[in-house]
Amino acid sequence: MATVVDRSGNGSGSLMPNGVDQKFCSPNRTGAATPNGTVVPLYCGERFHDTTGFVEYQAIGIANNTWLPLVTGKETGA
Repeated sequence: MATVVDRSGNGSGSLMPNGVDQKFCSPNRTGAATPNGTVVPLYCGERFHDTTGFVEYQAIGIANNTWLPLVTGKETGA
């Protein structure tokens, strides 16, 4: 079995004030544009939310061009 280094930065000090561990929050990061070509994932599987385009991305690798869109579209209130 391979040993994988956790580069997420969410170690023992990852708890938010409400006690929730950031590692298990989705999305892990947000930004005002697509992360492709600009944001390097901290780990495979990390999620990113584009707050302008309302797109949720997930990293399938650890290079800045490995983000895949999962969910698109602005949520509307019911």
